[in-house]
Amino acid sequence: MRRILLTITFFIFTNALRSGAQELQVWTLRDCMIYAIENSPETKIQELTNDNRRLDHRDAYLEFVPSVNGNINAYTSFGRSIDPETNTYSNVNSFSNSYAIYSNYTIFNGFTVVDKYKVTRIARLSGIEEARQVEDNLCLTIMQSYYNVLYRKGMVQLCREQLMESQTTLKNTRVLEELGLKSYADVLQVEAQVAANDYNLVREQNMMESELISLKEKMFFPSDRELVIDTTFSQIADPFARSVTAGDIYLSALEFLPAVKISAFDVKTAGIKLHNAKWSLLPNIFSEAGYSTGYISTLGQAANADPFLSQMKNRQGEYVQVGMSIPLFGRLNRQSAIGRMRNALHIAEAQRDKKLKEIESEIARAVQDMEGSAKEFIQADKRVAAQDMAHKANQRKYEEGLLSVLELQTSSNQALAAKAERLNSALTYLIKKRIVGYYQGTSYINQE
Repeated sequence: MRRILLTITFFIFTNALRSGAQELQVWTLRDCMIYAIENSPETKIQELTNDNRRLDHRDAYLEFVPSVNGNINAYTSFGRSIDPETNTYSNVNSFSNSYAIYSNYTIFNGFTVVDKYKVTRIARLSGIEEARQVEDNLCLTIMQSYYNVLYRKGMVQLCREQLMESQTTLKNTRVLEELGLKSYADVLQVEAQVAANDYNLVREQNMMESELISLKEKMFFPSDRELVIDTTFSQIADPFARSVTAGDIYLSALEFLPAVKISAFDVKTAGIKLHNAKWSLLPNIFSEAGYSTGYISTLGQAANADPFLSQMKNRQGEYVQVGMSIPLFGRLNRQSAIGRMRNALHIAEAQRDKKLKEIESEIARAVQDMEGSAKEFIQADKRVAAQDMAHKANQRKYEEGLLSVLELQTSSNQALAAKAERLNSALTYLIKKRIVGYYQGTSYINQE
């Protein structure tokens, strides 16, 4: 296909707003994206979620280490009670305290600890991709809203130009009326057109302000603060110069898209949980070891009791315990859990396949839209050039009395519609080009 080089530079004149001696910042698309990422509650929620996953992963890792606990008890008895010395009832008031430390460790529980560690590790990796996905979706939303503002600003400029043109036509028509070349009805008709163009300008300005409010909302930008966006964009060059097809883009996108990785992590997590459910049918082996000692004395006869350190030494005791829990019958709860985990795995696989198909269709649609909008821009650019020439000729005819007011208005509206269509197709192409660039591996925020 013949390479076509088209360059369009669209300038919208904006006033330099100043507050005192300070000039307002002009926000580029990248600036808006960065601000939205830094201030969006969605990114903050995801950061906190990922931090919780980090803590879960740490806890799962520490489950490989035995737990150690200790306790200290103090006990005073009055009246009839059991004598700790003789283990018989007595009426002697006594005081005793004990000290113990013990450790628990699960030797085997169907690799639950190992599987839990794997699941939390995958959850952390999935959280990283989810954070990327949140940022990418936010950038896409900001980009679309940003270009909506650009479009409305462009329409405001076009409507302002049409209004100025109609005002000039009104002045010329009044002169022609004085010369007898136009009637008073023609003047009234042009005045009505000026009013209509003024209305269109006000309407477009209101729509522009509405889009600007929407952009602020999506950026979480203060509504009472002025937001001046960069209204220059350039360059639609080689719109058909693509060296890869939608299929090639899809294959490469499978390697880095967050949505693809998240789906793969979900399948892997479901497989681990199924594995763990099957191992729950096996016995659990656990162990415990401990050390204890204590001190006792009769109230009022502490001088006759053995010294504290002596009793602490003589009352020392240790124990080691190893046990096994064998699941014999649990009303088929474990078998039901295995069935549910197997179904969860199949659901995760089906959701992954669905997501991959959606991504494939999105890529094909984005490429098609980009090419279609490029073709539309080429034709719209040709239409604008032809319409401008025709409108200039119609203006000369009108001044010579060879064209009616209604015909001139129709010509002006057609010229405006052609320019609006060219603006729309240009902005649509730039959006679709960025989307295709994203699927090719360049994030929205890093695109020029």
